[in-house]
Amino acid sequence: MAGLLDYLEGIGETGATLGTGLLSGVVGAPYGLYKGITSGQYGNPQAVRIAEEEAKKFMERNTYVPRGRVAQEALQKAAQLMEASKLPPIIPEAVALGSIPRQAYMAQAERRGMDLERAMAPRVERILERGGAGAGLLSDLAQGTTSQIIDPSKIKTFPKRMTATNKAIKTGGDIANATARDYTKIIEAGKESVRKGEADSLQEATKLIPSEVQQRYELANSVLDQPIQQWTPPSYSLLDRSVMSQTGNIGGVPGVTQADINRYVPAKADVSYINSLANPKNLDIIKRSVERGLGATGGGFYKSYQPMRAALDEANYSPDVFNKGLAATSFASAQNSVALENAIGSLIMRMEQAGIPITKENVLKAHDEFKALTGGGLSMMEGHYAPFAKFLEQGFPSGEKQAQKISSFYQNKTGNFRPYVFDTHEAAGTSYATPYGPYFWGQGGARDTEYGALESLLQQKIAAPLNLDPAIAQEGRWFGLGELTGLKTGGGDWLDNYEKQAAWSAQELGKELTRKEQQRYVADVFAGKERMLPWWKKDQPIPDVRKKK
Repeated sequence: MAGLLDYLEGIGETGATLGTGLLSGVVGAPYGLYKGITSGQYGNPQAVRIAEEEAKKFMERNTYVPRGRVAQEALQKAAQLMEASKLPPIIPEAVALGSIPRQAYMAQAERRGMDLERAMAPRVERILERGGAGAGLLSDLAQGTTSQIIDPSKIKTFPKRMTATNKAIKTGGDIANATARDYTKIIEAGKESVRKGEADSLQEATKLIPSEVQQRYELANSVLDQPIQQWTPPSYSLLDRSVMSQTGNIGGVPGVTQADINRYVPAKADVSYINSLANPKNLDIIKRSVERGLGATGGGFYKSYQPMRAALDEANYSPDVFNKGLAATSFASAQNSVALENAIGSLIMRMEQAGIPITKENVLKAHDEFKALTGGGLSMMEGHYAPFAKFLEQGFPSGEKQAQKISSFYQNKTGNFRPYVFDTHEAAGTSYATPYGPYFWGQGGARDTEYGALESLLQQKIAAPLNLDPAIAQEGRWFGLGELTGLKTGGGDWLDNYEKQAAWSAQELGKELTRKEQQRYVADVFAGKERMLPWWKKDQPIPDVRKKK
């Protein structure tokens, strides 16, 4: 084991000599894992924090000279190590993984990383399927840590299988991460039961027993009993927000057609388990989450895209630039934070507006130029730009099986508030107090056969009774139970965060802008004329350097 750990650290030492996303993606997180495992704290939340910190520090280093024999050899040995390593259960595959949200396998997929995407997918799936300590640590690194605000005295139920959760409740640990560890074990055991023929489906094999559901219910209510930090737009917003006043919480954006997406519905599919989300206790949790979460955004996350449309019109951009920019950021949202999707979308739009075909070769070249100019790369995968090229040709095909969540996200941003975005946090939050919580959490969203039924249920049982458009309801639920789903995105609407990221990017790029110039820069970044830098520190707010006058 010592020799392989030496290699892990050696790979960490190679730094920028890899010259690609293999540096921060393939190397950064394993180096952090190594530091966490060898910290003497392995098995408790401190190891997770150490791993996160070390991975972050590594990824922030853009140049590094290898030192030592192991570091030099690692450049040649990384591939062999991926195959030959026998460290259970995470290290073999982790050598070639980056920042790892569930089912993501490259955080910095640049020139070499993009070539490895397809090859690495099965490895990540095997890590998560096997579960255990390694998969639990992966989940911890993926979800991050969230300060808990629960009152432990309100939790009366401590089921035997929820060992990590029980400990987190009693010690003040991170319950979202603890749930990830417990659910990983449940899913691991469930898949084994299905394999042996002891269970007919993963849904049934991973069901929670009543006491476990009760604990989920107590945890959710403990969080929902606490106030959330209220947010209102600052008086010095760069773009004109007055256009948002035309949009209420029902009926979508005026002038934008409100329509459901024609979902793919298989001829035969048993989705009866989805009805578990409609049990009265769970519906109450979802509704309270919606109401609580809307306070964190002012109910304007999706509405706040409309000032950008107006700003682009005022800057005399072509009318189609708005929709193209929305599509670019929507595709870039896969396995990314909002701040990272903003930066990737801007780079893709820069190519599109320059008339450069969106091909792998051209994207790699544009990314290399971006990295040379800014000193850092982007968490870009082929799935972020290839579908955009297809979109430019034909738009979003109706009922496209492979883009259910992405197409919904895009439609919500255009102002069509009927589709419902069912992503990782939505899967965890809407099923939180149900027997099928582990199953939906493990899916990280909805399967093609499930999306339509889930959307219909949430439209009818949540949005309609609250007199909200589905998009507004989803926005609130997303933030409302974030402490328990591992959400790291802070409060505020999309525009507020976009303005801050654009203004900060300009400052980091050495541009001293007046307030008027900042206003134009925000629109130019979205259109791809100017550059947007990524913001990696999900647990910290973007510095607000907007000029107030």
